[in-house]
Amino acid sequence: MSRIWLLILLASFAANVVGGLVLYQRRQATPAIVISAETASRQSPGPASSEPQSDAQLLQAINRLNDDSAYVAQLRAAGFPPPILRALVHARIAARFTPRLQALKARSPKVPYWQTPSWYNADLDRSSRAEQRAIYREIADNVKALLGDDPQGLPAYERERRARSYGNLPADKIAEIEAINRDYNEISAMVREGTQGVILAEDREKLRLLETEKRADLVRLLTPAELDEYDRRNSPAAAEIRNKLRYFEATEAEFIALYQAQRDFDARYGRDNLSGVQADQRKAALPELAQQIATALGAERFAIYDIQTDGNYFATRSLMPEIGLPEATADEIVRVQRSINRRAESIRADPSLTTAQRSGQLAALASEGTASVTPLLGSADNLVKYKRYSAGDWLNRLIQESSPVTKP
Repeated sequence: MSRIWLLILLASFAANVVGGLVLYQRRQATPAIVISAETASRQSPGPASSEPQSDAQLLQAINRLNDDSAYVAQLRAAGFPPPILRALVHARIAARFTPRLQALKARSPKVPYWQTPSWYNADLDRSSRAEQRAIYREIADNVKALLGDDPQGLPAYERERRARSYGNLPADKIAEIEAINRDYNEISAMVREGTQGVILAEDREKLRLLETEKRADLVRLLTPAELDEYDRRNSPAAAEIRNKLRYFEATEAEFIALYQAQRDFDARYGRDNLSGVQADQRKAALPELAQQIATALGAERFAIYDIQTDGNYFATRSLMPEIGLPEATADEIVRVQRSINRRAESIRADPSLTTAQRSGQLAALASEGTASVTPLLGSADNLVKYKRYSAGDWLNRLIQESSPVTKP
């Protein structure tokens, strides 16, 4: 049996993490595992053997160690890389909490799959979910007590996430930020669960106060420059701008300008936990934000941004390879779509038009739109595919509106 499968067998509780990495890493000229005959005899039944131990025996000896500190020391002596060592320790600690987690499942009502909006935690009631979060936190605290918060001990993807989220912040401040976020996220989750989907004014006030307190904690922890850097990477305003820039290839300076415009807009009109009136006020002010973005980018860059952040751009661009066209063709098609749609909205909003006049003008626009996009799509067959796909919904709507169903 290969050494990799021996490890998976003997440390099965962490096989999904260790997998194909552990024994490859251990073969890189690492020190031998140090398990004395005295230690082995204390931790396992039977007399100690003076014969050289096989890999399986050495790993069994490590896994039988009752003392967590000794377990960690022996893994380190064996040459396990820090990320794998952390994964093994986490699995060892988590295994002790399995009975408590299973008890939560057992005592919670079973919800049929068709009566829950999500499979995740579907069978846990509110109090059980709170207790589950506390257990996960206790596991993390136990692991941290044994291994600390050394970034080099984290998996590669976690180190990359931290680098992108926090830049050059020191490790101790990153740990504090994550603790703050975890605490407030847990409390906010409890508030939202208590609403049962209906958020009242008092619930919004609770959530607003939590955000205020969370912000105060971050302000106390970070310098103004660090806080500004943190916000550019983690704030909802920054996330929204990054989402919009999926196809628009912005420079860092452009991103910062857009982020600042979004941040200031959010500060004036709010963002989360808005009442109906507040949400309407924010929506009405969106043209103001668009103007600020246009000023920040300049006319030429804004024209590209306006097309590539259109709500229909993704669907149109995704269709192009399927019908044998370059993705860049989407820019011209969406430009036509936006021009036609703006004129259609003016027609729909014109109170002076009769129903027949409105239908006639929309029919003319539908014909113009069809005539404009067909050459861009390359063929009538591609036009049919375009109209079947969500990208062509705007054109289908125009055609339907221009042919109203007459009631008998």
